Amino acid sequence: MLRRLPIRTLAHATRLGALGLLAVLVAVAATLPPAGPLLAAGTLDQSQPSQNDILVLDAGVGEAQTFTAGVTGNLDQIDLPLAFVAGIGTFTIEIRDVVGGAPGPTVLASTTQPVTSLPAFIGLPVAFTSFPLSAPPPVVAGTQYAIAVRPPALATIVWGVDTGDPYGAGTLYSEIPPGTFNLVLGFDAAFRTFVTQAALSIANAHVAEGNSGTTNLVFPVTLSFPIGAAVTALYTLGNGTASGGPACGPGVDFINTGGTVTIPANSTTGTITVPVCGDLDVEPDETVTVTLGAPTNAVLGTASATGTILNDDAAPTATPTLTPTATPTGTLPPTATPTLTPAATATSTATATSTPIVSSNQPPPEDDQDKKPKRTEAQRLTEQHTNTGGRDQYHTEGQVVAVERAPDGTSLLVTIALGPGGSERLVVRVPCPGGTCPDIQVGDELEAAGYQNGVGDPNSYFVASDGVTVTRNGHKVR
Repeated sequence: MLRRLPIRTLAHATRLGALGLLAVLVAVAATLPPAGPLLAAGTLDQSQPSQNDILVLDAGVGEAQTFTAGVTGNLDQIDLPLAFVAGIGTFTIEIRDVVGGAPGPTVLASTTQPVTSLPAFIGLPVAFTSFPLSAPPPVVAGTQYAIAVRPPALATIVWGVDTGDPYGAGTLYSEIPPGTFNLVLGFDAAFRTFVTQAALSIANAHVAEGNSGTTNLVFPVTLSFPIGAAVTALYTLGNGTASGGPACGPGVDFINTGGTVTIPANSTTGTITVPVCGDLDVEPDETVTVTLGAPTNAVLGTASATGTILNDDAAPTATPTLTPTATPTGTLPPTATPTLTPAATATSTATATSTPIVSSNQPPPEDDQDKKPKRTEAQRLTEQHTNTGGRDQYHTEGQVVAVERAPDGTSLLVTIALGPGGSERLVVRVPCPGGTCPDIQVGDELEAAGYQNGVGDPNSYFVASDGVTVTRNGHKVR
């Protein structure tokens, strides 16, 4: 039975005596609970399960086993083969730093349990009991730490050990004198450590592409919790619907460089930046993928993400184009030229009559300028085949699409839209009495009364000889 320096084996125990010790242990075992269930926190990292002897802990004096962490993360749980022998009180398990190879003064985490919560000692091997750490300390791969067990002053517990020094990455230390841990050559206490590693993940991102140069598409990279060492990972870029290349140019949507992302020690965030090439092309939103490689000091969580390059170029809005309407080349209907009729020669008869003399300055009654010209039968027949788009020979109306003054300044040439969907155009000649033209604007609704000049001619126009009505925004303005 190992006790303290000098070391004694179980076979040579003199303090209780072999038979007396076994009798006490068997009697106590009947009153104590069995070993607690082993938990499954974290992933098994370091393990020294071998036992061929026991180390007796009493009088409040601690023992410590050093170990070297194999992975970086949080030390969530340790398993130890501890057993109760006698007494009352609580024992403490500590995780300490290591200074100069020996357990140091800094306690990184601890847990306290009643000695009676341990299973009773009934022989070797001692059953392992799990001890979760409510505030897991961070550990870094390749760094040494110590597991220290300190018993109460009025109780005795035992810890299973191996006297053959099977664990090469640490060793056993005894706290003699109190407060100082000294090396116990060639011995290792049994233990197991469980570490939860942080997970490295990447999330989706998006950015508007811009019109020129480059815009950064930034992917957030996160660690599930901070650890005491930097985390690095290689990453690669892949085409989704976007195309990558070594530099911006025709057909290249982003610069495909790849690289390494790093999250510093004790931090949880990093970024991956992808340069996006701006252009003026109207195109759908495009995608690029980022894939993380295996990280150092962490495990891989979400390994890939999609970046969306948002199109910010709008298709040009169609500008309405006014269809030019042929300007009438004809002239206003000519005023009939008066015809002079010779005066009849007077006769001697009382009933002689005379033909009225028509003055050259007076128009014939039938050709008054204020009256519409007569139409022949042929013109009437032609109108039946050429009066399209709702045109009326005496009245017309439509929306104004163009306004210009006639070259002679005596009238306005107002183009209105006719027919289904305003597909046909008609020029209305609106007089300007005394040189003052009516207020007519594009977008107004125009009604005109008069007559159509050149019936059947596609370049004909309407003469508003009998006046016009103008409606603007639903209100009649003329």
